[in-house]
Amino acid sequence: MDETNTSIPTEFERLLRFVRYHQGQFSLGLTRINDPNYRGQIIARLTSELQPHATRLIRLDLSNRHPLNLREALAATSEGRALLRAPRNAALAVTGMEHLIDARSAGITARPPFAAALNAERDLLRQALPVPVIFFLTDLAMDRLDMNAPDFFDWYSAAFEFHAPGISTPRSEASPANAFQPEPLLPATNLPGALEILEERRRALTRGNTTNLPSLAAVLTQIGELYASLPDFSDRQMAVSYFKQAANIHQQMQASIPQAEALTRLGEVHYWVDDYEQASSAYTKAIELFHANKQPEAEAACRKKLGDVNLQLTEINAAEQEYTRALEGYRAKENLAGMATCYRSLGEVARLMGDTALAEKRYRAALPLCRTAKDRLGEANCIQNLGDVLLQQGEHYRAQIRYRDALALYREIHHGLGEANCLQGMGHLQCLQGDLSDAQRCYNESLALYRALGHRLGEATCAEGLGDIYRRNEEYVNSEKCYIEALKIYRSLKNRLGEANTYYGLGEVCFQKQDYESASKFFRRADEIYRALGARLGQANTLAARGQVALMRGQGDNAQSLLEQACAIYLTIGDRYSIAAQTGNYGWLLQGIGAKETARNYFLRAAELFTVLGLKEQAERHLLAAEG
Repeated sequence: MDETNTSIPTEFERLLRFVRYHQGQFSLGLTRINDPNYRGQIIARLTSELQPHATRLIRLDLSNRHPLNLREALAATSEGRALLRAPRNAALAVTGMEHLIDARSAGITARPPFAAALNAERDLLRQALPVPVIFFLTDLAMDRLDMNAPDFFDWYSAAFEFHAPGISTPRSEASPANAFQPEPLLPATNLPGALEILEERRRALTRGNTTNLPSLAAVLTQIGELYASLPDFSDRQMAVSYFKQAANIHQQMQASIPQAEALTRLGEVHYWVDDYEQASSAYTKAIELFHANKQPEAEAACRKKLGDVNLQLTEINAAEQEYTRALEGYRAKENLAGMATCYRSLGEVARLMGDTALAEKRYRAALPLCRTAKDRLGEANCIQNLGDVLLQQGEHYRAQIRYRDALALYREIHHGLGEANCLQGMGHLQCLQGDLSDAQRCYNESLALYRALGHRLGEATCAEGLGDIYRRNEEYVNSEKCYIEALKIYRSLKNRLGEANTYYGLGEVCFQKQDYESASKFFRRADEIYRALGARLGQANTLAARGQVALMRGQGDNAQSLLEQACAIYLTIGDRYSIAAQTGNYGWLLQGIGAKETARNYFLRAAELFTVLGLKEQAERHLLAAEG
């Protein structure tokens, strides 16, 4: 942002004046900027420069959100709601829109819903939002906004264009389109420079009456790859427009394999920003093309990715089908690394279904394949997954060893998401062992990594874990806040299993507060979802919890029946730890209401079960309770 010539306002000064001048009225400013880091610098500086003028810059980032319109997006955040209530002395900076501008849900010819809403709601925004609004978009996304929301686009009051410091982008006359040939991918070491050079190539290729389609597709793909390689998941969504347009060009040229490859990359980007509907659509079309062109390994890879989408949506059976078909494709080509990823994913399916024995078998099948293929990330993932299974089986010491081994590998290969997942698993472990302070430390470290990556599912699971800790510390207000925060994210991701888990947690809070009516309602809501998903561990947990409610209401026979049903499921899925823990829980509740003799039987049975598991500390605690 060179300001050596003070007689001519810089682009930043123009932007600042725009915001200050248009206070009290809706005015749209369109800002072209390609480098996400430089965009962040511009927004930070604008925030700082407006503060002395008592003007707030509110940032609305839509990177991994999927609202139907701008007002819905604002209503989903506390700052946005405050702005809608009192739109004064403020400006709104909107980022992360790229993936919404082209996202279609009603058919290939339908206008993208978010873009259509921008057209429809512009007069409403004038009344509801009398503040300057600035859209920050990449070059291509800005062009696509012009096409998909022309009425809204034509309504803008000012346009701005920023290039990273030291980058010059000459606006030369277009060379003949047929003079362009696909060029090698530029290195991402200088991201701003690479983006500007490639954008200039793209603009030059689209000028004039003729276009070299192969060259344009290649440049679009190169830009998409640069954005898709960014470390922050939320920034990767900037690749959407580029991969989508590349796929469209390949379709126009009837180049079906490159089209399928572009669709696969598009699906990956949508998956990274939690847009599972769009990811599923892209993968499904890519699978059709790979299958028609007899590309079995590419088809298998795409089926594996589609299975991942189904798993996130807790469509367990559909996920298992895709993983199984992918495994068959990889096995036919003797692709060990591919086979390993499928075995691991099938293990995850089994674990979510509560079949820990089958999950362990599948993880163990994947581990040597990863090592043979020298896939260190796959190896770390398998080790961590085995830790998850051991934790679920009550093998805490062995689980801890697995987590430590996996964490060391993740850190060695600098894989932030794996590190976050592993720390979260260690948080669960410490929580079960009663070390709540260490558990909270693990969750907070994990949460910071997830937020840095823009991984919202990870944020939700950490918020849920912190809710568990606050609940056990009887900090019920904080616990409820964490559960509700997790619930909102799970709902936005359409993750039904996570939604059920938070209902269960809220039920536990109500139970501890002795609000048994509300507890029963939450447990039943959780149970309905668990049953619909076939999540047997969740079913068992809610049966045991409902039994505890019955116990506190003096319904001893019903409570015993519910516990027996829960233990039968735990036994079927190999979760011996939960049998011991729930048996002990009934003992503590009975002791609390004065039924000491009945409680003694539960304590002795729990102590016996914990002894078999090798958990001496828990066994001794229950024996002491029985003797007391």
